[in-house]
Amino acid sequence: MQGVLSGNRIGVLTSDGLFRVKEGNLFAGWVNERSNVKKAYLSGSRIGALGTDNHCYVKDGGLSAGWVDEFANVSACVLPVD
Repeated sequence: MQGVLSGNRIGVLTSDGLFRVKEGNLFAGWVNERSNVKKAYLSGSRIGALGTDNHCYVKDGGLSAGWVDEFANVSACVLPVD
């Protein structure tokens, strides 16, 4: 399990590979962002995930923005600080 923080976003990666994020106050609801995740990242308006398929997935903007498959065969993703 992993927890990540950035600005007003909180993310958790569960032991079964589900990456969930909430935005706003501490009582906001959780949004299921991606499954099959090994490592999770938050940086400003960007959300990143290292998939179990070793692809780096990134989205920019709101929690419902679409994912972009940035690169394959990676062991980690790096998100720049906004």
